[in-house]
Amino acid sequence: MRPALAAIAAALLLPACAGAVDRYTLRQVIPRAASDADVGRACALGDALGSALASAGRGQREPDLAMIIAHTTAGFCAEGLAWEAELEAARWRFRLQQGDDASLPQLRDARLGEERAHAAAAHRFLQSWQHMQLLYGPTGEDCPRLRQGEGVIYLLGLYAGVNALLHDRASGGGLGVPMDIPVAVARATGCVDDATWWHGPAAMQAAAEAMVPGLAPQGSDPWHSLELAALASEPTGVRLGRGLQVLVAANAGRQDEVLHGIQAHAAALQTHPQLAAWGLLDEYARLVTLHESDLVWTAATGHRTPSLGELPSLGLAPAGQPDPFAGDDPFGAPEPAPSEPPTAPEATP
Repeated sequence: MRPALAAIAAALLLPACAGAVDRYTLRQVIPRAASDADVGRACALGDALGSALASAGRGQREPDLAMIIAHTTAGFCAEGLAWEAELEAARWRFRLQQGDDASLPQLRDARLGEERAHAAAAHRFLQSWQHMQLLYGPTGEDCPRLRQGEGVIYLLGLYAGVNALLHDRASGGGLGVPMDIPVAVARATGCVDDATWWHGPAAMQAAAEAMVPGLAPQGSDPWHSLELAALASEPTGVRLGRGLQVLVAANAGRQDEVLHGIQAHAAALQTHPQLAAWGLLDEYARLVTLHESDLVWTAATGHRTPSLGELPSLGLAPAGQPDPFAGDDPFGAPEPAPSEPPTAPEATP
């Protein structure tokens, strides 16, 4: 990532406006950074340079395009911490389900830590989404005029919005990320070319429609559409579609799709080489799927995935106590309350 770091540093020294920083980011930084498949370095770079980039406008507007990238990649760092917090809670839950009653306080503490980590991730992804609104206008209304190469920025901004909502709901909703983001995202995916960007737009549209009941067109199955987009993404070497499928299915509690997506993603890694120019995004998608696989393994065995694509044989719901802190589906409709309490039948004389 050193070339990208040097490029951004040079951009910050330019005696120019925020627009110059955005242009430099688009032409120099993104091509270099995207080819480095080290997500940890990318997230550290975004984390470190966010504040510096914000000051690049020298009293004018912030360089919004550069800030979308900085906050999204910084979000990868916070998301990694949230993933580790989830696994910590899953390990204590496994011990409780095995009959270790003494693990209950540790499970509660781990769940609280998990909520805080999700809140931090939601905040960073939301910042990316907000800069996208400043740069391109309200998402989902009119398609913006995108310069060459900006399609991937737009796609990342859409993903950041969806991810901000998912992390916010996992944290308890304290950040108040707008629940209508999936609707806006579903409308905006047509603004970028699907074939050019590895069928990520189609996957994003299907994922958004799967998150909101009734959003998909009548007669359309968003889960089937998501599978088709994920399948189409595999030969491109940038498997964002598969990562999205696994992520959204896991949040919806659709375990069959999760397990299928994990195995399909692992198989695609063996049959289709990574697209070197966009290795960062393909590796990030792999990490998304790997994390959901880790949760599956930890629920069944108490430990992480030994090999991506392999599934545990011990079952996914060990007998024992349920998780006392398990929440409901954040996107599910609440059970309707009865209009009046039931009455007991009259006694027969």
